[in-house]
Amino acid sequence: MLNKTMILAAVLLVALAVMMLCSRGTTFSVGNTLAIEHPVSPVWQALVAVEEWPAWWPGMESAALSPEWREGAVLNLTLKGTPEKSGARVVSVLFEREVVWERDGILGSLTATTLRLDPLSGGVLVTLESSIRGPQAFLARFTGEEEFGAYHHRVLAALDAHLKKAPLPGRKGEI
Repeated sequence: MLNKTMILAAVLLVALAVMMLCSRGTTFSVGNTLAIEHPVSPVWQALVAVEEWPAWWPGMESAALSPEWREGAVLNLTLKGTPEKSGARVVSVLFEREVVWERDGILGSLTATTLRLDPLSGGVLVTLESSIRGPQAFLARFTGEEEFGAYHHRVLAALDAHLKKAPLPGRKGEI
């Protein structure tokens, strides 16, 4: 019995090693959009006000950025039930257009989150994209697309609701 268990364990380890080697370049990406009837500026302000994310971002327990939105800054996020071991690294900031951060994933993978704003007539199209490169991408293909998409929709809807509660610039006191 012990020999069979050891053989099975060895086969599983070899299979895991092969999967990791073969999936190093694998990518997985899910992006969702929502048109929001607000000008770009207040939407951008809500997205870069990291410390306020827990008030509207579903599942966000805490969020902090050090020192500010710029390449190389550290973004510390804690989602409920998912303690993060290390902060994400800001890799791109385009004023009133896009922010991107990356963090180490599992099995040597790299995950990235992109928030992009595209002006529309009477509003802005907000895109939330999650992408994974490496072995974790291989695993995410089995169940990840629906989960990521559903979560993105919740985040984008919460952003829209948050903005509808906030006064627009030039309309002091109005909600």
